[in-house]
Amino acid sequence: MNFINHSQCPKCAQLGKDRGSNNLGNYSDGSCYCFSCGYFSSKTRYRPPRIEFGSRKNIPKLPQDTTNILPIHSKEYLDRYKFTQQEIKKHFICWSPYWERLIFPIFDDTGLIAWQGRSFNPDKPKWYSQGDLKSILHIIGNKQAQYLILTEDIISSIVLSRVPEYCASPLFGSHLTINRLRRLWQILGYNIFILWLDKDKEKESLKYSYNARQLGFDCYSLVTNKDPKEYDEKTIKNLLTERLKCVTLN
Repeated sequence: MNFINHSQCPKCAQLGKDRGSNNLGNYSDGSCYCFSCGYFSSKTRYRPPRIEFGSRKNIPKLPQDTTNILPIHSKEYLDRYKFTQQEIKKHFICWSPYWERLIFPIFDDTGLIAWQGRSFNPDKPKWYSQGDLKSILHIIGNKQAQYLILTEDIISSIVLSRVPEYCASPLFGSHLTINRLRRLWQILGYNIFILWLDKDKEKESLKYSYNARQLGFDCYSLVTNKDPKEYDEKTIKNLLTERLKCVTLN
């Protein structure tokens, strides 16, 4: 399936939009997708493109139809968390029409090792991943920072990394294992962890950090009224500063 050209979206045209006739992407399999309103049509049964694997074992490539042209609803979602164009480019955030997901690629020194896709369709799982996220130690922000903030998702880690004094790492879920903490300590050298999960995972956050401390890890929960990605940089800095004061006093 290859991209052919752009044309006018019939759905946008009904609303008097897309006068430049370039919202609709047309593909070689007869399908088309509007990068503005999300209109999709296919002459064949819908089937997401098969993930290709590189020369390294079990390392996925990005979907073939990924594009840096983001539909309006995904732009609005990123705007909600104050993503700039510079950040979008820095983290190679893109869109897959077939998967209908906002794609967050994950790289290490060897290249692409995984990706996560965020869906906005209520009938689909919110997140879909390719790659071994359970073993990936993805650090975002100031890697020389003394403290590592552990978050539930990659968006929260990107938002928290805007504060230059800290770095963050997504768990790609709400479960923190002792093995992950051990690897972050032994391999990457971090020894103080702040576990800041989404508000609905407050009990899990307290339980995981308590269990980690029982095993000798300096791991502490940060419980807030909103999810970490909902805060601005100034508030994030203040919340982390106050929490770390309590940690050092203990």
